[in-house]
Amino acid sequence: MKSIFTLAALLCATWANAQGVYQIPNSDFEGDWTTNERGQYVEVTPESWNSFYKAQGSATGLAFLVKGQIGPLSKASEAHSGTGAALITSVENMIGTISNGNLTTGIVNMGNTTADNPENYNFSDMSSEDGCCKFLGLPDAVRFWVKFDSKDPSMGNASANMILHTDAGYSDPSTRMGVEAEAASRIAKAFQEITPNNSWVEYVVPFIYNENDLYQSYKGQKYLLASFSTNKTPGKGTGGDALAVDDIQMIYYSDLSSLSYDGKEYFNSDNTNYTIDAVYDASKLNCTSNGKGATIEKEYDRKTGVLTITVKGNDFSEEPTNVHTYTVQFKQPKSVTSYSNSLLVNAFGSYTAPTQNDIYLIQEADDSYSFLLEDFFFNKVSMGNIEILNLKHENVNNTVVYSAESQMVYIQGLGTALPVSLEATQKGEDMTADIHIVMGQDAEVVVTFLPSLVLSGQDKVEAMANRYNVTLSRTFVKGWNTICLPYTTTPAALGAKSVQEFVSVDEGGLNFAEVETLEANKPYLIYFDKDITTPVYAVGEITSTTPVAVTKGDYTFVGSYDAVISMSSKYGVATIDDVQKVILGGKNATLKATRAYFTKKGELPAQVRINLFGESGNGTTGIVQMENNGVQTYDVYTLQGVQVLKGASSLNGLQKGIYIVNGKKVVIK
Repeated sequence: MKSIFTLAALLCATWANAQGVYQIPNSDFEGDWTTNERGQYVEVTPESWNSFYKAQGSATGLAFLVKGQIGPLSKASEAHSGTGAALITSVENMIGTISNGNLTTGIVNMGNTTADNPENYNFSDMSSEDGCCKFLGLPDAVRFWVKFDSKDPSMGNASANMILHTDAGYSDPSTRMGVEAEAASRIAKAFQEITPNNSWVEYVVPFIYNENDLYQSYKGQKYLLASFSTNKTPGKGTGGDALAVDDIQMIYYSDLSSLSYDGKEYFNSDNTNYTIDAVYDASKLNCTSNGKGATIEKEYDRKTGVLTITVKGNDFSEEPTNVHTYTVQFKQPKSVTSYSNSLLVNAFGSYTAPTQNDIYLIQEADDSYSFLLEDFFFNKVSMGNIEILNLKHENVNNTVVYSAESQMVYIQGLGTALPVSLEATQKGEDMTADIHIVMGQDAEVVVTFLPSLVLSGQDKVEAMANRYNVTLSRTFVKGWNTICLPYTTTPAALGAKSVQEFVSVDEGGLNFAEVETLEANKPYLIYFDKDITTPVYAVGEITSTTPVAVTKGDYTFVGSYDAVISMSSKYGVATIDDVQKVILGGKNATLKATRAYFTKKGELPAQVRINLFGESGNGTTGIVQMENNGVQTYDVYTLQGVQVLKGASSLNGLQKGIYIVNGKKVVIK
């Protein structure tokens, strides 16, 4: 999962670098207008658009020397909507030819005094924010409104040209680029001739995408070069031809265009609800959208047999209403049985807190069985559903085992299909399950659906023989603690630095040796290098909740699963004057669950050493001796001087706080 999450992050970063919009900025011309002068030329320029004022090229200097040699851009006196519309006008220049009016999102290059020379063109100046239109969308069509006053309609029509291109750049007209260069750069094109009219006319022009499907393979920054001209042919027309432009809108379709199942076409443009008399099989369904960049999302509800198809337009992130929904009713299942349990996710040994989930066992209309886990989470991220089909099943002694091996399942949260295996056991009204999601070689995520067992260290441990999703929420102090758990685990799983078992007794004391596994129900000393307060999660198999007593000589080490027991005449681990010792409990001392204590037959010795790491006679880790009730007593006062214990043999049972013990300040944790 780590590798997939890393890959997803890289993909997000790649797309984040692409900038732009889904609509041309100021496409309704209601933004700011600026009056610009260049030589004898005066231009009123709408925000995000250009004409000749910013023109480049070797012939620009000559063009601006004499007034009226190039067509002006101005604000139209009448708008289609609002108060703004752009007006471009052609002029007859001093050499008797026509300079067309020009409106573009790019920059005008004036490379020659002859209008139809290939060095005269509009282009996306990608080195300048003002000279190009960075674009994100894959539009299906463009809508705009125009009014065209032609002085001589026989001289030709005006034109609108929209080019979606790559960062290789683009020139309009593209004759200077060459056929191969244009094909490599142009993603899509929308071109429209505009006929003369005396009122506002709407045009809806489709974008034609390259047959090489560049829109699919290209992942870099896109640009939209939009150009309007008073004549489709450079240098043609009549002086005074005027083209007004307003309300340009990119259109993104979000409808289905086909819907077939098992080779049969069902789509009807007037229908959004369908019924197909078959058991749903995703591999047999095929549907397409009329939107080039639209996304199609399919969600099948196995409990009802309803498939919901959602088509989102390419601009859905900015226009969330651009969506169409279709439903397909397939054969309903014969039965749907739900089971509830806790769900624990283990990704490469890392657990997150278990959640309560339902799973469904579904008997399909064709009598096959399916397994459904709905919307499970890992690390607060939704992974979506897990659906496993065509389960094998075997009934043994009133227990049914359902299984599937290496079935490719789409994991929504990862955005990919992965091999998934399942083994689920159903007995009566209960079900448990193990799901293995293979992430790569020797890497998998394990999801367990099991009863929950919480070991708080405060409550009595009670559990029937079973496998559980275990939450160990007990706290541990820095240093040595006692522990006894009803399932097998390891020091690493608990976050411990060392675990020691009671192995022998000799003249030097009680001997402990380090172990790598904690056996179920067996008592241990466990060492942490810091206080532990966060829960630990695991899958534990419990066969018994009866602690195992470990006896060596006259000494016995035994765990306790009761909520609380008296420590009278029992030895336990405590901290006295910041030193951890094993002391004998007094009549008021108690011990909570999942801990352990020592007992001894016969006379209680005045002092017995604890030897750790198997080093007899050499107590090196903080617990240095056992002390009996006759060796030391404690007088305990609060900081306010109120006596709470007198002549006590133990400090066990004191609430957390700061006390004066035998004249010294002591912190009870």
